[in-house]
Amino acid sequence: MAASPTPNAICNLRASLEITQQEAADSVHVTLRAWQMWEAGQRKMPAGIWELCVIKAGIHPLYKIIQSSASNLQALGQICEISATRLIKKFPIETPLRPG
Repeated sequence: MAASPTPNAICNLRASLEITQQEAADSVHVTLRAWQMWEAGQRKMPAGIWELCVIKAGIHPLYKIIQSSASNLQALGQICEISATRLIKKFPIETPLRPG
């Protein structure tokens, strides 16, 4: 299980995203006060919330793998769409198929 982040890590992530504390809190569905306490070091941010933060920020290692796979799937989808378009042009259906 991942450890809780330091207050500096929390501040640095938010600053790098150029978002307010309120926007950061809203993005992980917590109150502004909770976020402020995490940044001030008055409370520890739960590891699961931190993981959600880094996933949403696009810097989680697994997120990068998923994004890469999604890009590959998108490229494959585009190839399939092109192939389907070529087939339709080669073998046009003049009337829509209707059930019996």
